[in-house]
Amino acid sequence: MFADQIFVLLGHNGAGKSSLISTLTGLYEPTEGDAEVFGVDMFNNAEKLRQFMGICPQHDILFDLLTVEEHCEIFYDFKEPFPTPKKKKAEIDKLIVDAGLDDRKKYLACKLSGGN
Repeated sequence: MFADQIFVLLGHNGAGKSSLISTLTGLYEPTEGDAEVFGVDMFNNAEKLRQFMGICPQHDILFDLLTVEEHCEIFYDFKEPFPTPKKKKAEIDKLIVDAGLDDRKKYLACKLSGGN
């Protein structure tokens, strides 16, 4: 794959697309081989990798009765447990603004459009 390029992973059902992505993002443990992103070993340095890489699954993983802001708080805790409250709030506020959802941060997930 190349920097600044879009990569597409195609294959029929059961070909292993989801398994590959799950392995590369640390959800599954690899059975053999190695991989790296920007020089970071994906299997032996997952913590560093998670600082700049994530996954957006094809299923809706939002909880209908949580707001945009509440979702960000939960997923932030998954990614960085035990942050200082000030750091957490600042990073969540920035994320919400960067995503263009600052006017919807108190909206329930079930009230958002599919694009949001």
